[in-house]
Amino acid sequence: KAHLIRQGVTHHKIEVIPTGVDTEMFTPEPPAAHEGVNVLHLGDIRANSGLEMFIESILHAKETCPEITYTLVGYPSSATFLAALKTQAEATGFSESIIFNPAVSHEKTPNTINNADICVITLPPNSVNHSAFPLRIMEYMACGIPVLSTPLNGVQNAFEGLSSGIVYADYQAEVYGEALGTLAADPDLREMLGQASRSAAELRDWRMVWKEVEGYLEGILEG
Repeated sequence: KAHLIRQGVTHHKIEVIPTGVDTEMFTPEPPAAHEGVNVLHLGDIRANSGLEMFIESILHAKETCPEITYTLVGYPSSATFLAALKTQAEATGFSESIIFNPAVSHEKTPNTINNADICVITLPPNSVNHSAFPLRIMEYMACGIPVLSTPLNGVQNAFEGLSSGIVYADYQAEVYGEALGTLAADPDLREMLGQASRSAAELRDWRMVWKEVEGYLEGILEG
């Protein structure tokens, strides 16, 4: 909205409607049995996605929650970039706790999310991403999983934070890792945030979003 205003569009002519989610497909399900606390990054494994920071953050997360594990699921942008991330993972000394898995189909995505204890958004809040609103954050929330996100304006404008099941942490490995460790070590907090995530997602079910869009369109047609 701010970008459009800077381009000269009149304020009252702009309505921003956040994206929705299929809350019937993405719904909480019991996870498969697993040890430790599983942190999931779901999405393309590419540059400018914050994955280098994410991997470095495990050094700080492990200080609070030694049993924490990171799982990265997605298509690598290149074999070279994937190899560089795996080399970085080895250098942390915790490579056994950093798992790289290939991308899954859309149909299998809910199961992948439900097997996580925490889901993450790691995008750096730079000039490219500052207004980003990753669709996967809605899928995380609809599955009732707590989310740790970097402070992206696009996400913060849509969701206040804890009341929506989202914790925001600065784009710094130490800060991000400490926040992950705190979440991982507190199952009661994760449960509370997970319930808040699901409740917030239910308000953004696609059916409700389309009703909102239809209401604005009807208003325009009626003059």
